[in-house]
Amino acid sequence: MTLHYQQLFAAFREAGSALESLRERASDTSDASLARDPDYHRLHHCGMVIATLGGGNAIAAAIEALSDDPRNSVDLRRYWAGMDQWPQSPSQYN
Repeated sequence: MTLHYQQLFAAFREAGSALESLRERASDTSDASLARDPDYHRLHHCGMVIATLGGGNAIAAAIEALSDDPRNSVDLRRYWAGMDQWPQSPSQYN
């Protein structure tokens, strides 16, 4: 497995962990509270890595794979809004 794929899969696994932590505290998902949440920062960073390495298709696939119910899908689409439009540039992480 190449470094590129290792980084992509590591980001996906980390995103799942961060999303699970956010779900446990789902009572306050206001923008202000998310801005201070370290798990949201982890999730956002993972989304950036996935978008940069895999492009919009990878973001869409990650959202689909990580969402086990419709509410989680909506939340994850909100958290990663616009990342599917980012230009793909794998050289940044190699």
